[in-house]
Amino acid sequence: MTLRLPRPLRAVGAGLLGLALAASFAPAASAAGTLAAFASVESTPDGCRSTVVTGIDGSAGVRYYADGHRLHFPSKTLRFDDVGVVELTAKGKDGATLDRYRYRLLAPADCFDGAPTVDDTIPRYAPKVSWCTGDRHPYVAQAFASEEGSPLVWALRRRSDRHLVDYGLAKLDEGSGETRFPLDRGLKPGRYVVEAQENVPSPEGYWWSMAVEELRCLKTPKAKRGKVTFTVPKRGPAALLTLSVPAEVDPVKVVRVRAGRTYTFRTSASEVSWTATPTGDHIGELGHGTVSVPQG
Repeated sequence: MTLRLPRPLRAVGAGLLGLALAASFAPAASAAGTLAAFASVESTPDGCRSTVVTGIDGSAGVRYYADGHRLHFPSKTLRFDDVGVVELTAKGKDGATLDRYRYRLLAPADCFDGAPTVDDTIPRYAPKVSWCTGDRHPYVAQAFASEEGSPLVWALRRRSDRHLVDYGLAKLDEGSGETRFPLDRGLKPGRYVVEAQENVPSPEGYWWSMAVEELRCLKTPKAKRGKVTFTVPKRGPAALLTLSVPAEVDPVKVVRVRAGRTYTFRTSASEVSWTATPTGDHIGELGHGTVSVPQG
């Protein structure tokens, strides 16, 4: 059955957990030699419609912008957009690499009444905020809490122009747990936002949403005796490869590999575990796994 939406969906910026996603999935500053951009953001909202940014803490040499205009603190009055967000961006002096390039500043919490509640009682659960081009069953997911089971309307929009590209119904179970949003195959790589709502929001209210992204991910690396070779796809972001072996607790190698390039890791270990995360203004993961290395 095709779901017909009664009116254009309205959205919000990411939940409080979503605000930290870019930072949590970005390479650590100490590992990549990057500058910290949004260590903290202080603001004074005026109801559900606007706010003033009073200060941002970050490394020296980072500049901040809103709608293309450089911020000076306290800032001018900044209006929340139709998703209840003021999006801030950061640039490093002389092109320095940042741990985070964007920050979605939300309207106050009571502006999101009726939106599903992000569940903070599952500490081991991390939201799934990206999927790979070519996935047979792409999806994103978030944990919610609900006092009673209820249907959840969700939509996927392009972040650039708010165009609706996918939507459907999900079910919130009583209690807490993961809710998946299954997506259509064949979407173009890029940045999106997933939105969800249990009830139609008030005129002053917003929907819950979370930034997500489709990425060109790494394929399974090729392993030969004493070495493993990784290839980062063309026309995508560079990858930060974190490599480890069973005998070591900490990663044995963290290396940045440009799009379209390969990297060969030489080792005497029998297996190598790897995680690839995108560098720059991206979120999510470019792949992970463990590969056996032939011996003898």
